[in-house]
Amino acid sequence: MLDALPLSRKQLRSVVQASARINLWHGAVRSGKTIASLLAWLLAVAEAPPSGLILVVGRSLQTIERNVFEPLADPALFGPVAAQVRHTRGATTATVLGRTGHLIGAADARAEGRLRGLTASLAYVDEATLLPEGFWVQLLARLSVPGARLLATTNMPPRHPFTDRPRPVRHHRNGALISTLIGGRGPMRKAIDRASGNGRKSSIPAGPVESAPWSALSGEAEYRAALAEAFAGVELGEYDRRIIEWVAGWDSPTVATLASLVIRARKAGGAL
Repeated sequence: MLDALPLSRKQLRSVVQASARINLWHGAVRSGKTIASLLAWLLAVAEAPPSGLILVVGRSLQTIERNVFEPLADPALFGPVAAQVRHTRGATTATVLGRTGHLIGAADARAEGRLRGLTASLAYVDEATLLPEGFWVQLLARLSVPGARLLATTNMPPRHPFTDRPRPVRHHRNGALISTLIGGRGPMRKAIDRASGNGRKSSIPAGPVESAPWSALSGEAEYRAALAEAFAGVELGEYDRRIIEWVAGWDSPTVATLASLVIRARKAGGAL
């Protein structure tokens, strides 16, 4: 039965194995990783939780359209399912199997602002190693719905994005490979650690902040706790609370620095 499908056994195996929170297809150009990952993503969309946004991320809207939605809309690749994928060129949303997908271009670090305040249940990332590390931090933090998953592809760069080790000589020409268990200390692994809080102690900077304190806080629970500490004992109105809740939806450097400024200002004024 597997041999009757227009996918290699390795591609099909990668789809079946893509059940982790973070799933990465990697390999040489034309190794089949994109088609396998898109099939896995269609299955994930069909099973996605009703709450939380579905995101499609790439270097730009143009690359997302070319690498994701053009293949998805091709009946030769996806048969009748292709008719269930609707996207207007230049639009920032698409309809996939009746669900709305939000397209986000991430050309530089400023793109992480597009993620602030949202909650996501599923993300597909095209060419993962081209995304800024700060964007990865924010994206992983926003995948906060129980059971949230991320599927991503990359043409493997000279060094593995998770382990930071040299790429193996074998280029996996026989089909897509998938990494679902992530280890190592590469830049993308560091982004995961920053978003999940692995490997470091959370703390509000006690003195002047000279560089973005990415490792200070992890997740909105810690963001809220830091802001609660900063404004402890301050009489708050309803709008004050709304603003604090809004700030808690920003990133670690912003919240940690603001909390630090408020605490240091209160200490300087003798309030603490």
